[in-house]
Parts: sequence; structure tokens; C-alpha cells
Amino acid sequence: MSSHAKHSPSAAARWLACPGSITLSEKAPPQLESPAATEGTDAHEWAAQALLGEPQIDNPYTGLEMYVERVQQSAERKGAMVWIEKRVFLTDSIHGTPDAVVSHKRELEVFDLKYGYNKVEARGNPQLLIYAGAAIKTYSLNPTKIKLHIVQPRAGGVRTAVMSRKMFDSALKAIMLGAERTRWDHTLKAGEHCQYCPAAPICPERKQEAMRAASLAFENPTTLDDETMVWVAENRKRIADWMETVLQHALVKPPQGWTVVQGQGRRVWRKDIEVPMVLKAMTLAEATKAGHDIDELTVKQAGPLTLVRKDFNAEVFPDAT
Repeated sequence: MSSHAKHSPSAAARWLACPGSITLSEKAPPQLESPAATEGTDAHEWAAQALLGEPQIDNPYTGLEMYVERVQQSAERKGAMVWIEKRVFLTDSIHGTPDAVVSHKRELEVFDLKYGYNKVEARGNPQLLIYAGAAIKTYSLNPTKIKLHIVQPRAGGVRTAVMSRKMFDSALKAIMLGAERTRWDHTLKAGEHCQYCPAAPICPERKQEAMRAASLAFENPTTLDDETMVWVAENRKRIADWMETVLQHALVKPPQGWTVVQGQGRRVWRKDIEVPMVLKAMTLAEATKAGHDIDELTVKQAGPLTLVRKDFNAEVFPDAT
């Protein structure tokens, strides 16, 4: 069985809204991982280590204790069973790795840590519904109550949806039908779900939406009808999103006459060793000015990838490769 789910739980909101995205994504070009995604992955690793009792030195991610403490609160109940970062299977094509699952008596709780700033709701969340259904099947559970938790330290804290088993089964059935629909329905539909879609660079529907947004940018606002104004309000990011998609693709496959270089990075305190608190309270410039030798305590981070002409000034990008 493939480790990659065709119907990924984290992308469920997308393939439910846009059935054709699964087939089109199989033809998509490679994507670079965004800094936000890298940060989120790293934060999840730190959180999992904390829950598993592994030693940690200078956790760089503020707010993770909110998630760790909330999971521990449920996990420490007498008789509770806990699974941290364990893959669960609903079907051969629907499986994934929930951040934390806790089963206590006839109650099942699923926790999802989100370290970003975009608010995510727990109610009706298809990713959490799939995780819960997969946990029930994988671990042979029979809960009568299901609690779905989104924990966002930087976007409002903890949000919880509580469901009876009957409500949960009904919601999960609708998702299963949606997954089955993608096998024969390849309709494409643009929307907010396009943001992280791997097929965005080649999606004709997304391109049409961007073109429409661009054409409306030059219309006299006083001549627009209400329906068009509502469309503009809901889709005003289309042009910027499309341009960002094109740029990300260009970083993977630079156009003729252009190349990709590593921008200048900055020095930061190291995470793998213990840095004295008195120094961490200072900026690097302040520590240097105070006469501290910080060379062994810092590391230079890689700068962002940048698209430049091949005749670029190397002095501007000393880290260029």
C-alpha cells in the first residue's frame, strides 16, 4: 500500500469542492516547499517530541505548550489510550497521520495542531472527520461521542466540535461519497481551496478566474452590478495568487535567460546547543557590541530563493550557487 494517500485528509476540503483536482494534480509540476510549510513541519516535530517525553533544548516555537498541555490533559485520564503521529487507514486511498488521538471509555478525541495564522474551524472539518473515522477503523474503537480539536496557538487557541456517533457517521458518509465521486467526476472549480493545490500552475479554471479578476480591475466600479461586486469581494486575491503561482513555478523551472540564486540569509542562535539565556535575550548585534564571542553559538540560515537574470551582480547574492 502506498504511503501517499490519493485522497489525502489534509486536502479533503479541496477534493470535495473540486473533484477534478485529484486527477489534475497527478500531472502537476514539482513544487517547492514554502517557508510556512517548513516551519509548520518543524513545529509539529517539536510538539510530538514533547508529548513523547523526549528531551528538548530551547524549543524555538512559542505557543506549542497550549497544544501539548491540551493533549496531555486528555491523555492522562485513567484508562486512556493515546496515539501520537501514527498513520491510520479508512480505505486504501484515504489514510493519513493525525497529530494526536485519544480514546477514553466511549469517547474519541482527535487533535490537529495548526501553527499558521489562517483561522481553521473544527466544526465540519473534513480532515478531522477522516482522521476520526480512520482511527475508529484502525484501532477497532466504538465511541459514542467524538470530539474534534483544532489547536492554533497563533490564531485564536483551541476550537472544538462535539458530535454524537450518529451525527459523525452521517458526516463521514458524505465525505466517503465525495471521495467516490472523484473517480468519475473530473470537474474543476476555483476557490479558496486552490491556495495549496499542486495543480494550481496548470489549472485552466484558476487561470480563467485570474483573467476575469484582471479584466474587472479596469472596469468603472460604478457600472458593476451587485453580483459582480460580490464576485470581486470574494475573489480579489485571484490576480496576486496567480502571479505567485507563476513565480513559484519559475523557481522550479527558470525561464530562458534567468536563473535561481539563494538570497542572503541571516545569522540566528543555534537550536541544537544550549545558548545562555543572557545572550538569547539580546539581538545578535547587541551581543556582539557587548563583546561576546557568538560565532560558535550562531548559524547562518539560507536566504530565500530568488529569480534573477543570468547577468546578475554576484556581489548582491554572495550565497548564489
